[in-house]
Amino acid sequence: MKFLDIIIGGNEAERKYQEALELQRNGLYNEAAAAYRNVIQLDPSFYKAYTNLGSVLLKNLKHTNEDVDKRFSEAIESYLKALELKPDDAITLYNLGTIEYENFNNEEKAFDYFARAIKADSYHRQKVYAYLSFASYYPNEDFSKVIERSIFCPDRKK
Repeated sequence: MKFLDIIIGGNEAERKYQEALELQRNGLYNEAAAAYRNVIQLDPSFYKAYTNLGSVLLKNLKHTNEDVDKRFSEAIESYLKALELKPDDAITLYNLGTIEYENFNNEEKAFDYFARAIKADSYHRQKVYAYLSFASYYPNEDFSKVIERSIFCPDRKK
């Protein structure tokens, strides 16, 4: 029996998820996307599969002949589904923040996502600061806005 089989037991969705992660690590984004879709079919409540599907769809935008708008929309839908399943997932919140900031120039929404990410996991404070230092014209001012929101951000419970 393989080591992975011992760890995850008979959970087929988890096994397929680990296979999808390996494809993603190796830069095989189309294959990883298909594998994450398979995980979602096996277990529609597997929020990490939705988050990672969104990520691989975005990573592969430059290397595909598919409709970019369609793939971009699918990535956002995947992230939103992940948040529906786990509203405090810091990775998904951070990723949505970067999309809102970069692609839609929507600072308000981006800062809300960033604030929620920081509130969910304080590690994301450094990630948000690094991101804004790179992407913003006024990184310190923008970061202060995010921090203020994270302090006063109400708990998001469904």
